[in-house]
Amino acid sequence: MAEYVSKAESHAQILDKIRQSIVLNQERLQYITAQTPVATSAWLARNLLELAIWAEYCRSTSQERAQEFRLDGARDAYDALNIPQELLPSSGHLELRQELLDKSKDDGFDIEESYTKVASAAKALGRGPLFRHMNKTLSKFAHPTAFAVFSLGSDTEVLLKEKFRSVGLFFAGAGLMFTDLTGAVQNPYRASNLH
Repeated sequence: MAEYVSKAESHAQILDKIRQSIVLNQERLQYITAQTPVATSAWLARNLLELAIWAEYCRSTSQERAQEFRLDGARDAYDALNIPQELLPSSGHLELRQELLDKSKDDGFDIEESYTKVASAAKALGRGPLFRHMNKTLSKFAHPTAFAVFSLGSDTEVLLKEKFRSVGLFFAGAGLMFTDLTGAVQNPYRASNLH
């Protein structure tokens, strides 16, 4: 674990990585056009919702959560490579997975431990209901659900796209605030801030 934590990234560096991800998604969301599918604006808004949760989670309490998030990156990679050999016979993915396992053992870190789910992070922050409802709504359009399919080309689609853009930019602002270690943190989720 020491290798992943002490030599990997500091608390500020981890928050900066989250900030970079927020800015990337924010920029893409700002430049959606009338031709941009509603699924794209919903997907970007959902990304920003998750990043705002991770930013607050990693900033809160102590550096421990940020370091755990960093370790979850290795767990994500390990889990992503959990593909049966017969599906990708010559890819080398099992060897890479074994390398990750060996390195984590050398570092005293359990890579096979379950990673923290964003819903669990939201719940730990007291944001469980906000995350659950916003994630559900945004996911209905980020994925090709029946609702999303039948909304294509409707007046509702235009309204939803703009609303998702607005909500996503709100979450971008919240996430950026949490990644800034120089300022005091205000509660961006007060009812008066949610329009």
